[in-house]
Parts: sequence; C-alpha cells; structure tokens
Amino acid sequence: WVVSFYVAKTYASQMAPALPADIPTDNLKMLAAFVILFLATLLLVSLISIALSGILKNLGLGWLNRLLGGLFGFARGLLIVGVL
Repeated sequence: WVVSFYVAKTYASQMAPALPADIPTDNLKMLAAFVILFLATLLLVSLISIALSGILKNLGLGWLNRLLGGLFGFARGLLIVGVL
C-alpha cells in the first residue's frame, strides 16, 4: 500500500495530461491518474509478491518466507499502534 501510494502521488501529475480530453476538469484528471497508478502499482507489487513466494517455496525456503512475513507483519503492527 505504501509503495502504491508513493508511486501514485509522485507520478499522477505527469500522467494526468496523457488522459483523454473527455475528462472535464484537471482535478478529475489528477484523481483518475492517481487511482489508475495506485491500482496498477498495487497489482504489480502483489504479482511480484506471489512470484517471490513461489520461488522461495520451490527452493525449500518456505520457512524463511514465513519468518520474514511474520517480522514484516509485526513491524507493520507496531507502526499502526504507534500512529494511533
């Protein structure tokens, strides 16, 4: 989510002019560009994650994948609790 938000926020202004002229206002173009980039990046990161999980599993490193996933989940939980 964080990577998707960063990519969308960073590049939406560059993508907005490339959108069709049918979109009436610049604000709607920016919103559409943001949503498109956010969803595309989220999909791409998810596909990469699935591919890496499969590779680690095939290499017999499923335990490492679970360990790193657990550590990441723990860190994310700490971050969420810290923000709240």
